[in-house]
Amino acid sequence: MEMTKHLVSYDIIEDKRRNKVSKLLKDYGIRVQYSVFEIFVDQKKLVTIANRLEKLINTKTDSVRIYKIYEDFGQTNIVIGKNNIIYPTNVLIL
Repeated sequence: MEMTKHLVSYDIIEDKRRNKVSKLLKDYGIRVQYSVFEIFVDQKKLVTIANRLEKLINTKTDSVRIYKIYEDFGQTNIVIGKNNIIYPTNVLIL
């Protein structure tokens, strides 16, 4: 399956749920902002992550948004300000 990059952002009011969401996303990607992660997964894994996230949050008060990042048009990322993220040069996803 084809691997694609996604941006996942969340707004969760309760610390316990927010920490669980953060821990889940750390297993699949890199935190780029406090409540924003970049993940690189195939479609099957993305559906699994979305299902797990839906079970973790309160859908009446919390929100999670997942956006596909298209990189077909050259450099698409613009970072202004602090950027201390170290992207791995060799990534092996099993």
